[in-house]
Amino acid sequence: MVGFVTLREHNFVSLELSCIALLPSWHRAGLGRRLCVTAEKWWAGRGGGLVQVKTVGASRANEHYARTRAFYDAIGYLPVEEFPDLWPGIPCLLLVKPLDQSPVSIKNNPPSPSASGKRAGMSKGPRVGSD
Repeated sequence: MVGFVTLREHNFVSLELSCIALLPSWHRAGLGRRLCVTAEKWWAGRGGGLVQVKTVGASRANEHYARTRAFYDAIGYLPVEEFPDLWPGIPCLLLVKPLDQSPVSIKNNPPSPSASGKRAGMSKGPRVGSD
């Protein structure tokens, strides 16, 4: 295995990329983008409208996380807010990516059974295979 992504459904609208990691030798090879795009397509196919991710904020100087923020920016994630105390001693930046422009309605989209704040099962999520 050279990389993975874990997903967490917050509700019927919002999916979190709770962890994404690749072996350093595979960075900049397009696999991180593929993992994100696969998760985004899977979520959109289920009617989800927003994907979010959290990373270390810019108020803490760190070259590694500066590259991480640049990656998310390059694939369309928008910074929402930096939370100084969400992670003790580490500033947390929340980024989001709307998946489409159509409005989401609670009335038309009841919560899914797995959107109760529990981690979504990996067997339910998308798989990235070789092309």
